[in-house]
Amino acid sequence: MTSRILLGALALALTLAGTALGAPLAGTGKNIVPVSTLEIDDSQKNELELAGDYAYVDYDDGFDIVNISDPTKPRTVGEHKCTGSGGDIDLSPDAKIAVRATAHAPAKGPCKEAGTAATIYDISDKTNPRMIAKIDLEDAADPFGIYGDYTHTVTLDGKWLYLNPQTAAFYPQRKQRIRVFDVSNPAKPVHKADIQFTQGVQAVAHDSFVDHRPDGKSLLYAASVHTTDVFDVTDPLNAKQLQRITSPEMTISHQAQPNFDRSQIIVVDESAVDAGPPAGAMCGHGGGPGPAAADVGATHFYEAAKDGTFANNGAAPMGSFAPAPTRTEDTCTAHVFWPAPKENRLVQAYYTLGAKVLDHSDPGNVKELGSFVADKPTIYWSAKPHRGYIFATDMDRGLDILRYTGEGAAKWPTTAGPAEIQRSQWQGMPYVPLDGVSRDGGQLPAPKNAPGTSGSGGDSAKGESGAGFGRAIGRIRFTIKMKGLSRTKRSTFNLTFYNANGKKVGSTVRFKKKGAKRSRTTTISVNGAAVPGAYRWTLKRGTKRVVKRGRLTVKATPGMSLSQPHTIYALAK
Repeated sequence: MTSRILLGALALALTLAGTALGAPLAGTGKNIVPVSTLEIDDSQKNELELAGDYAYVDYDDGFDIVNISDPTKPRTVGEHKCTGSGGDIDLSPDAKIAVRATAHAPAKGPCKEAGTAATIYDISDKTNPRMIAKIDLEDAADPFGIYGDYTHTVTLDGKWLYLNPQTAAFYPQRKQRIRVFDVSNPAKPVHKADIQFTQGVQAVAHDSFVDHRPDGKSLLYAASVHTTDVFDVTDPLNAKQLQRITSPEMTISHQAQPNFDRSQIIVVDESAVDAGPPAGAMCGHGGGPGPAAADVGATHFYEAAKDGTFANNGAAPMGSFAPAPTRTEDTCTAHVFWPAPKENRLVQAYYTLGAKVLDHSDPGNVKELGSFVADKPTIYWSAKPHRGYIFATDMDRGLDILRYTGEGAAKWPTTAGPAEIQRSQWQGMPYVPLDGVSRDGGQLPAPKNAPGTSGSGGDSAKGESGAGFGRAIGRIRFTIKMKGLSRTKRSTFNLTFYNANGKKVGSTVRFKKKGAKRSRTTTISVNGAAVPGAYRWTLKRGTKRVVKRGRLTVKATPGMSLSQPHTIYALAK
């Protein structure tokens, strides 16, 4: 039942800290209640990321680092003010590096010269974020960023950084490509390749997502405004475009990503169509000619083929969802979403239509489990679950903290675990608990007297389910010593792991190595995480010549877990 909600009515403890923390947030909701809001008195607020006790809120002229260890009392502990940056932010799995796009920046400023596409920050000290690098593209002579130096979003994937330019009819850039940088040393990013769009023209990624699949392949899903594209980026330096789909029901393909078991591909439509009366009938219901006459501003669900591409070339969507507008100022804009790690649910930001929790187990009959729209003008850019709460950036107001109370507060996203666990899995990296995080990364404390206060999310140290956690895991850390490698020529190696039954587990780790300069012995360091058990490994030079074999036993490490059903992750250098 929809009801009017006030923080005071829920007896949530909220202490105002100066002028930054706004008054209790009132609004209309169903199974989502407001907990607190942190008003950020800066330019337009955009994307946010979450890790441990902190939220990273990006805005046009900088970003804030907000301590959220007590969700009822969020407080800014660090900030970076910088005219000439902003629009998107991404984090490394350990939350020590942030990368930001210059999407909403003027041509020049303290953080941007003409040609600057992205900036990189050291955020290991949360009170003092420092810029350590700029990425300048070659089209520096173009002061307005419409021919190549414009980057709309950034996608950080392990050591690889993808710069998404959003080439479209309204951004007529000359070069149809995603730039790929090696950021192994974040202070010295190196341009390595360009991902070329060969199927069609004038449509390049507004945003992108990399999926590291159990079959060893890595696919990049590009939401490319007029189209949605799939690339094989198993080797990011030799990417191959596999598919380009178009849909008459899509105005602006904004975000594309597979669901937890890769049976569906979720694509959202960032329409800017006014939805309120009298035009409300258009929002998700069609009406009139145009590229999105049938399903304006919806969240779409497509069947995924076994290889990760769109089944039937995307010609037959499984279903869609669009909320019903009620106000003249509403727009049909589905924006940033975050899928559940183990079931068909997601949290969706819908601009003026607020935050939604959706169940898409049946894509043809999507269920709205929860919703919240603040009375103050709401324009939600992003809404993401983290440690039992939903964090949303309002483009005007700042950071809103919400809580899903439906189903007795015993279901996701109230049971959502740390966002960094999912981010680590997405980036193909082992999850290692962050330093200095309250409750070892578990759920944040529920507000006193709030619905669902007694809900439990499981214990990550014990490998319990709930709270978004999967099986317990343990660290992998060993070295391999070799002799006879050339000191000038790099050799390609393949490291493969097997379980006690001799079955291959995880992805083969491919890397290059040359001999040590001052010693005939070369050391290879292997790090990662795996489900506890006994393993064997084989190291090959190339694909055939076995040069080393070994065994290892992995024991559970307290506080570590995987949120996806993968057995092992490993890196070698």
